[in-house]
Amino acid sequence: MDRFYSTCAAGLEYIAIEMAKASLRGVRDVSPLGGAFLYSANEDIPYSPVFQNTYRVIAEYRGVFSIEKLASLVSRDKDALNKADLEIKKYGFHTFRCMFSDRNRLASVNPGTRAVIERSVKSAKADRVSPETELLLLTRTEGTALFLLRLTKRGNTEKTLAKGELSPSIASAMVFLAGARPGGIFCDPFAGHGAIGQARALYCQAEEIHLSDIDPDMIAVMKSKPILRRKNIFISKHDIFEPVPKTLSGRVTELAADPPWGIFAPLPKPAEEFYRDMLTSLSGYCAPGAGICILSADKENFEKACGVYRDIRFDSRTDILVNGKKGALYKGTRL
Repeated sequence: MDRFYSTCAAGLEYIAIEMAKASLRGVRDVSPLGGAFLYSANEDIPYSPVFQNTYRVIAEYRGVFSIEKLASLVSRDKDALNKADLEIKKYGFHTFRCMFSDRNRLASVNPGTRAVIERSVKSAKADRVSPETELLLLTRTEGTALFLLRLTKRGNTEKTLAKGELSPSIASAMVFLAGARPGGIFCDPFAGHGAIGQARALYCQAEEIHLSDIDPDMIAVMKSKPILRRKNIFISKHDIFEPVPKTLSGRVTELAADPPWGIFAPLPKPAEEFYRDMLTSLSGYCAPGAGICILSADKENFEKACGVYRDIRFDSRTDILVNGKKGALYKGTRL
């Protein structure tokens, strides 16, 4: 059983662990960390849509707070260096570079120490410009220090997204919290760029996926994405405050949505009223027992609306960061 380190959006650690346990073989010995977690699994390259990046753990060190100290330890750890060489060969990488992260910030170390680590790899060439993989030396604030081999380059991060677009990691977590199951009828009535719809399409086979938005430009964006052109995916222009489409009324079994935050444009009505009316409309879409996940940055007004509206019960809140802004995922059920 191999040891791995996977990153996720800050705040999603425990949801990511639940998703990993549900989809990966033999997950155990899990250690949650801020924006990441360590674990063991019976997988060649563990994959979960909530992961941003995944690394093979070469060595773990405790009580190491300095990146220079970590680099020095690794450069003298012959077993770890030999293991790194063997793992690079095992995964078929031909080029690599050494990277150093000191408490989430890229750092530099003594050139001589770096050279020792690079020369220890015989199965691949050092390439600091465009390598196939990375050996990452990482220190964390809690004193955990890691020597890692990067296995993924999926670009599942917020840095590559369009303005206002939700990251695949968060979108996947929302689909999971909404209780996605094979054969489900899924709806996102604030679909925007279609990130949640894409996550649902990749998660498991749905009977139907319905995505709508009030903005015709967003409709065009969604229709341009190949994954959203599947026959079971329906994209339409619709205002959440208009009557529920007859084809969806009371049929939806899974609903996940990221309503507007009022940041890029003002809400059409006061926030508490907006959320209360939104919940009324959402309940019209959903069948009894439907799973619901809502992302909101306005926790105060959203929770006030939830307190007034009783047809949907929200039983958990997960605080997260979205593009550096504080938000929360609310998991609920249509009563």
